[in-house]
Amino acid sequence: MVLVGLGGIFVEVFEEVALRVAPVTPKEAGDMIAQLRGAPILMGARGHKRSDIEAVVDALLRLSQLLTDFPQIQEIDINPLRVFHARDGCCALDARVHLAGG
Repeated sequence: MVLVGLGGIFVEVFEEVALRVAPVTPKEAGDMIAQLRGAPILMGARGHKRSDIEAVVDALLRLSQLLTDFPQIQEIDINPLRVFHARDGCCALDARVHLAGG
């Protein structure tokens, strides 16, 4: 499963995530982000700069493929994923990987 949601205070405000079965397609990854009630924040609500949503989609696709290629990975938790402004990418600030049997 691939799961995504907004972090920080938005976790408490929206209390929602989107999930799909890995591997996800580019459309599914984009839909996961778009279905979040907080998506307008990423899109640049109220005059804020748009976040690099394409980088988040790419990260979801890569994580999804990693989970598919290595079934011994039970879970990858990236928290937080820092998303920069449009075309500036994103960066995992902390990550934890759980392997089967470990």
